[in-house]
Amino acid sequence: MKKVLLLVFALSLLTFAALPSQAVPPAIMPKLPESKGQSPNEINVHSKAIDLEGASANKVKAVELLNEATEHAQNGEYADAARNLEDAILYLNDSDAQLSAALHMNLGSVYDQLGKFEGAVSEYEMAAKLNPREIEILYNKAMVFEKLKRYDDAIALLSQYVAKQSDPKLQHEALAAIDRIKTEK
Repeated sequence: MKKVLLLVFALSLLTFAALPSQAVPPAIMPKLPESKGQSPNEINVHSKAIDLEGASANKVKAVELLNEATEHAQNGEYADAARNLEDAILYLNDSDAQLSAALHMNLGSVYDQLGKFEGAVSEYEMAAKLNPREIEILYNKAMVFEKLKRYDDAIALLSQYVAKQSDPKLQHEALAAIDRIKTEK
């Protein structure tokens, strides 16, 4: 079975991880809570596999565009990354809910980097409709709500995230974000 391994990682304005030569470029994923021992220049990395065996030409093209978007984001070219992701979404047309959700979530992250916060919220909402079990969407959308000064919405989403998150370290970090946002109110 032919699989293409995509390393999915959190966007970092400061640095991006170097990829092994045999790896496909990682998908752009929104910022996740960082562990306390992590330096600000490090990023969280998660592995996901996308099965392209027997895939439609549109799905293959969507993955190619995702890879191009990743390269643009690694170079700080967020407008180009956004265009690639927008095109990938059109190619896929939500025919693969999990991949479509990842594309919308990635586009939300890029819009966040571009300061297009309302667009980021819309993309996160679409991602949540396509993959309601992806709890990182709650965290990422909350961070955008914080930037929009929608503090109550941010706190509500972070509370949902904490209730669904099984990792105690990530729960703790989300609770710390709630405390930080409460002081901003």
